[in-house]
Amino acid sequence: MSNPTSTINKEPTYEDLVVRCKQLEERNNALELQLSDTNGFADLDPNPVFRFSKNGRVLMYANQAGKDIIKYLDDPNNLKKKLDWYGQLQKTFESGEESSIELDMGSEVFQGSLVLPEDRNYINVYAADVSAIKRARQSVVASEDKYRGILETMELGLLELDSKGVIQRAYPYLCRSLGYTPEELVGQNANRILMPTEWASYMRDKRLRRQMGQTEVLEVQMKKKCGQLVWMLISSAPIHNEYNELTDFIEIKDFAADISAPMSDADVCLVPSLVKDSFPTTVIEAMSAGKPVITTNNGGAKEAVVDGQTGYLIDPMDTEKLADRIIRLLVNQDKLSEMGKAGKKRYRMLYTAEVFARNWMEFMDESFPSSIETRMPRIAPQMPDLAAA
Repeated sequence: MSNPTSTINKEPTYEDLVVRCKQLEERNNALELQLSDTNGFADLDPNPVFRFSKNGRVLMYANQAGKDIIKYLDDPNNLKKKLDWYGQLQKTFESGEESSIELDMGSEVFQGSLVLPEDRNYINVYAADVSAIKRARQSVVASEDKYRGILETMELGLLELDSKGVIQRAYPYLCRSLGYTPEELVGQNANRILMPTEWASYMRDKRLRRQMGQTEVLEVQMKKKCGQLVWMLISSAPIHNEYNELTDFIEIKDFAADISAPMSDADVCLVPSLVKDSFPTTVIEAMSAGKPVITTNNGGAKEAVVDGQTGYLIDPMDTEKLADRIIRLLVNQDKLSEMGKAGKKRYRMLYTAEVFARNWMEFMDESFPSSIETRMPRIAPQMPDLAAA
């Protein structure tokens, strides 16, 4: 009959302790390496930046602006907001997909982007103060409500369209005149539902004129819901903001191999990249077209753009400064033109294909003086100049 075995807790040997210490040291080094990534990570950034451990349970890093938010969330009166904040962190970790979160602190509102690295060992949170944007939107909504409230009581046949000609709002008098309800018109293409087929090309032309800022009075035929055609006098007008700029035509275009046409239509080129790019060609293309560039001061863009001369450099995530620099240029056509010309001049001096080829030949000549003549021509080949296109 065998005796029952028992587990004996042995005292760790010296070798066991050495192995354990080595494991702890490796773990500590790995943690220090993670945290070292945050040195200069955002200490001087005016926007809040955080790093949380897996599942968002442990705060690993916060810059000064971020610490103010953590202090706010730790207030017992803000427990629900704290639970929502950490709950979103956990959802982001579980889903593995980037997400966003908004934190309303009363006098300030922050919008945060939650980003997971490839190894998913932590979560980075990049936040920005969107208080000014929120207040501006609320002011615009209040103004629009007041404006539309007045129009609702007037006997005017008004339609509000977006840049694609889709009806965004239909006012009562027009609806009664054509036999529709507002719900039947909103979301529909105005030309398709209200215009006879033979008027389609004519109205497309008028829409393009409206996009160019032109206002016209048109006498056209329109279709009532019952199918009857009626002649109506309509005013085709764009919507302008307080700077007399067209505000309802911002288009996101598909990829184009030839960017000369869309670049010529632009006033300013925006490259607000958050990720460092060694040398973004978009910046050079804009300069070659004589357009001022507003870009973030990281990567190669800060070498190409001279702040205040050929465009503006801004800190990543500084949305208020980005908006300010855009407005500065759009309301000052002289400054916009001056910066565009300076950028084109800088492009021709530094970034044309001929300049690049010449510099490369000089570098090769200096590096391999004995063999360069047998392998390459001394004169760089003629290359096309984008700025002259």
